[in-house]
Amino acid sequence: MAQNEELFYDDEDAVKYIRKNLEAELSKNISDDDIYYVVDLIYDFYESKGFMSEEDENAEITIADDEIIDYAVSMAKKDTLCKLTQEQIEAIIEGELSYCESIGMFK
Repeated sequence: MAQNEELFYDDEDAVKYIRKNLEAELSKNISDDDIYYVVDLIYDFYESKGFMSEEDENAEITIADDEIIDYAVSMAKKDTLCKLTQEQIEAIIEGELSYCESIGMFK
């Protein structure tokens, strides 16, 4: 990821965007902290795959959404404090990916 692209990502804006795009039924049972938690899992996944490396900032990266979801669900299950369902995690991930696309991170 290029340095100038990182400047466009704003955690608070991402959470607002994700919340706005969640279905009402899901949204009422998900806190902002839950959204931040899943977003952190997404970036943990990117780091575990080496996608956050400055050496590869211009490299084209292809990631299957299912791979991110599987990782996040697996990590959330290990966290005894996390009470999110797979459906909630998937919705948050879809929202975060949509946010990234909306700000031009995935060009």
